[in-house]
Amino acid sequence: KDLKKRFIDGQVVVMGDSLAMGLIEYNLLDSQSVVAKRGAGMATIDKHIATVSKMLPKIVVLEYGLNDIEYYNGDVKHFIRLYEEKINKIQKQLPDATIYICKVTHIKQSTLKKRPLFKHVDDYNQAIEKLCKKKKISYLSTDYLIDKYSSDGIHPTFSYYKYWAAYIAEVAGI
Repeated sequence: KDLKKRFIDGQVVVMGDSLAMGLIEYNLLDSQSVVAKRGAGMATIDKHIATVSKMLPKIVVLEYGLNDIEYYNGDVKHFIRLYEEKINKIQKQLPDATIYICKVTHIKQSTLKKRPLFKHVDDYNQAIEKLCKKKKISYLSTDYLIDKYSSDGIHPTFSYYKYWAAYIAEVAGI
């Protein structure tokens, strides 16, 4: 079944940063299913929340965090406090929607030399897992895919996206 149709029929929206943008750029999904912007993070998520709230999706997938690591200088506590505030806002505006949170995609070792703050990815993911347990929200991990399908150590190739979109569809039951 065509992924675009499955996401639209299932009323699934992916919110996020450049990783989420890849779903549109590789023509796997369209703007009815993806609300994203390069460089997006907790400082800019409110615009995404406003857009998605008008769409009234049944399922919201959040893909944020990588930009926040550098933006907040690796401060996990600050990031997770903001993330919880944003999730609360989404839950208030879309009380019937199911939320999934993608863990921050881990980075290849070769990239850590150029961008050392990304060493905090595991700390961010542990905090995201704790937050998800606290809020009773499921989290999604695609580390097994990024290892195989990353071109620059951060941004995945086309193959990653088709598997990632299929994984989201499977988890969401669409």
